Amino acid sequence: PNLKVLNLVKSKSHNPHNLKPVNIEQTHADNH
Repeated sequence: PNLKVLNLVKSKSHNPHNLKPVNIEQTHADNH
């Protein structure tokens, strides 16, 4: 699988406030 997709799923699990579907780039920026 794509690592970015896995990172997106991880971010969703790690960030409870980030439940709505978002752009992977946005999630990556928010994750920084």
